[in-house]
Amino acid sequence: MTDDHSSHVAVGLGDLREVASWLRDEAQSLTGDRDHLQSNVHFGHHSPCGETHVARRAALSLLDDHRARWEEHREELASLATALDKALDHYADIAIDTDNDVWKLEQ
Repeated sequence: MTDDHSSHVAVGLGDLREVASWLRDEAQSLTGDRDHLQSNVHFGHHSPCGETHVARRAALSLLDDHRARWEEHREELASLATALDKALDHYADIAIDTDNDVWKLEQ
């Protein structure tokens, strides 16, 4: 016995364009923010205490890790925006082809 029920998904292409635009803007804003990322810690710079030096090095390491993840996050946002743009272009091409086919049939 076959299942005659098919699922349909309605997608608002305008909404997807807005999402792609938002993703692209987010990625761009992260590019500009890179200069504002903290790259140094100001505590313990001249401290004779070994524990303070260890804490300072741990904080610097944490900042380095954050910077690496930040770049990956920015690249993922840009990739998602590009993928959505390609999908939207594809759907727009299909819609144009379909409209042309309908027009030819009506002639």
